[in-house]
This record gives sequence, structure tokens and C-alpha cells, in this order.
Amino acid sequence: MAQGWEFPDIPATVTSPLALPARGEPFCLLYDGVAERGIILSGPLASITGTETSLSLDVAGNQRFWPGNPLDHLDEAFAAAVQGARGLGLKPSCFAGAFHYDLRRCIERFLSPVTDDMAFPWIRWFLFAAVRPVGKDTLTHLIPRPDGHASGPFIGGLDRPAFEAGVRRIVQLEYAGEVYQVNLTRRMEASLPGDPLALWWRLAARARAPFSAYLDLGGFQVLSLSPERFLRRKGDLVWTEPIKGTVPRGETPELDEANLASLLAGEKEAAELDMIVDVSRNDLGRMALPGEVRVTAHRE
Repeated sequence: MAQGWEFPDIPATVTSPLALPARGEPFCLLYDGVAERGIILSGPLASITGTETSLSLDVAGNQRFWPGNPLDHLDEAFAAAVQGARGLGLKPSCFAGAFHYDLRRCIERFLSPVTDDMAFPWIRWFLFAAVRPVGKDTLTHLIPRPDGHASGPFIGGLDRPAFEAGVRRIVQLEYAGEVYQVNLTRRMEASLPGDPLALWWRLAARARAPFSAYLDLGGFQVLSLSPERFLRRKGDLVWTEPIKGTVPRGETPELDEANLASLLAGEKEAAELDMIVDVSRNDLGRMALPGEVRVTAHRE
């Protein structure tokens, strides 16, 4: 992918030395592994927290609360965060945060087949004051090295017979025309004795994914190594770049070319990509003007 994160404009003059925030202070690190550059967002000025039934805003201890579907009040909360920070004489820079997978239940009303036993907020965003550019070499020296202790073992989730039974059931539903795409997942858990930031950087430096991110959102961390752009917006234009189908890298350029040709010719990979393109077009079509959803590039 030619382009990863679109970073905000950053002033060329930086006076204070670059350092990681104190442990426990929320911050975000966005990293483009292709360009080998990133930004660190720190200095939280406001926080937005949402559950299934409410949304709350905290600006320097001043709180606002909106009951009901949190998505109905999200735009107002973002605007109020900026206004509240400026009203206190603070200088906000940009937002970063995460949406929980279960937030879909605020859009699609259906019964959940699982129990939410982790109690993570469905919306968790911060308004940060400081935005600092950072390169790969700086991060390598800034982030502590892994302590060498292994994590694991990974436990939990479905066993093999239960997983295979789920696959068979999905196939039945697809042939019956009840579903088009099903994401059959299982949660795996493992202990991590070391620093999660050190683990993330070890993975990010090797994966070189264009949308890597480490988010410390107060009480929990999100480690992301995404190769694909989920959504991007500029003005009235919104687009997505889904990826389906994978093949290993070759040890030589010739093997790379052969693997690429096999990937492009693969019937299964082509079907998977066609499926996700159709799903994406349908999802965008729910908010776009009729006739305004287009596939401008396919199988790139």
C-alpha cells in the first residue's frame, strides 16, 4: 500500500525533548510501517466514554452526560470537548480512540449470542494536546526492549469440534439464503509478563503494516497491526479499501512475482474479495446518496 496514516500537520519547531508519557497516562502512537514514520499523541485534555445506553464527556473534571444511544450524541460530544478545552485556556490538537465491536448493536438491533464479561467501554476517545512526529530509529531507542519472557499459553475459545460445527451451520445458512457473510471468531487469552508497548513495537517493526497503532486508553491497551484502510473521509467523500486473500512473501523477487501471480489467479481469493467489496458497497450505500457508491479500483 502506497500510503498509510494521514498524519495531521505538525509544527516544524519542537522545543521539549521527546519522551513517552508517564505510565498510566493515556496516549496513542500511530505508525506507518511502510513509510517508517509515526506520531505520538499525548497530554489528554478531555475523554469521551460511551456504553450501550449512554455517553459521557469529561473535560478537566467537568462532566456532561447524555442518556440513550451514544451514537446519537457523539458529534455533540466531540464539539463540546473542543469547546470545553478552549474555554479553559487549553489548546487541543486532535482526537484518537477506539470503538468497541459491540457498538454495532447501537445500529443493528439483534440479540447478542455472547455475554459481555470484559466490561470495556463501547466508545473511548481522548482529545490530546501534544502531537509529535517520530521515526523508526527514535522509537527503537524510546520504547523499552521486551524482557524476554514468553507470553501464554493461549487458552479459551471454541474447541475444534465446536468450531467445525459452527462452520457447517454457516454453510447451511448460506445455502438457505439467510446470510451472506459470517465472521466466526473465538477469543483467546494469554498472560503477558512484560510491557505491552514493547510487545507492540516488536511486532510493528517486523510487520511494517501501514496502519499500526498502540492506544493506551486508560485501564486497557489496544495493539493494532492493520494492513488495510477501513474508512477514510475527506469532506463529503468517504471510501474504504478492504483486503482479502493473502500469500507469503517470497525469498527472492522471482518468488514474489510467482506468488503474486498465483494470488491474482486464485478463484477463492477473487471470490473473497468480491464478497467484501459487495458488503462494503452495501454498508456505504446506507448513508450515501443513491447512485453515488462506486468501485474506482479493484484487485489492486
